[in-house]
Amino acid sequence: MSGYYGFSMSNNAVEAYKDGEMPLSKWTKKALLEEAEKYTLQCSLEKLKQLPLAVLRDKLLYESSWHHTSKFYNETNFYSFNEDEISEITDDQLDQWMEMLSSEKKAVKVAATEERWKCSFLEWSGTRNHPRAERVVDTGVIRGNWFYREHGGKKSINANGFEKVERLYEKEKGYKIMRFSCTATDHECVLHDHEKDISFSLGDPASAIFDRKNLSGKEITENINVFAESTIDTLYEESKLGIQDKNIDLSGYSLIERTEMKTAIREALQEKYFTENKKSLSDVKRLISEKKPRTTENKQKTKNNGR
Repeated sequence: MSGYYGFSMSNNAVEAYKDGEMPLSKWTKKALLEEAEKYTLQCSLEKLKQLPLAVLRDKLLYESSWHHTSKFYNETNFYSFNEDEISEITDDQLDQWMEMLSSEKKAVKVAATEERWKCSFLEWSGTRNHPRAERVVDTGVIRGNWFYREHGGKKSINANGFEKVERLYEKEKGYKIMRFSCTATDHECVLHDHEKDISFSLGDPASAIFDRKNLSGKEITENINVFAESTIDTLYEESKLGIQDKNIDLSGYSLIERTEMKTAIREALQEKYFTENKKSLSDVKRLISEKKPRTTENKQKTKNNGR
């Protein structure tokens, strides 16, 4: 059924909602668990509740359609609950997923305690009566009170003459430190993977974030969260299907890595629209109005003023 339902979504999108389809952001943990309770389960509902939202979405949803939403006609992916999957999940599978998630979190925690540095220190040679010190510069990882050199050996960071020269990010292994970062400009949002030394252009987020006028700060933050979630989730699903928009392939990234990507996007957009140059909410609202397409009436006023 063609046409638009007010200014919020197409009539087809309204029908999709009635059929149980929703955008990913609407599938909250509560909504997923309530849907799961409608089916005969082979697994424990209590165990199912222990899974994080990202895992529940990954395992229990599939992309079923897309529809136009908002007055800017954004193309929004809609997801349906996977009835076949929920009926076949067992407690053993839940245990495996939890174990895998726990392992990934532990790996992230360990990596987050490491920092990669270029350091300068003294190496001693000669005799006891005639010692000779040579200053050496090397790269490696600082873990605790020790500097582990790249090609073997370690030095105490508390030793006399030990200096930290430069923090190294481009090869950082710790996801929570610098695995992913994001750069947000007025017209583009770019995600960087420093470990693989590649970048992904995510386009202009403004039309999705500023979907209407007079947004509160809370609403802008919510839209930023939705943009981060839906962008990465959509690219991941498309990558698994062999669809690579702008040659972006996220199929090889784990759940933890995709979560870190979303965090990087959120932080960059929050920085862009709230923190950068100490922008106030009024400044953000001004940006919103500047990004809105001019109406025919406004165009006519401009034309008349120019005469």
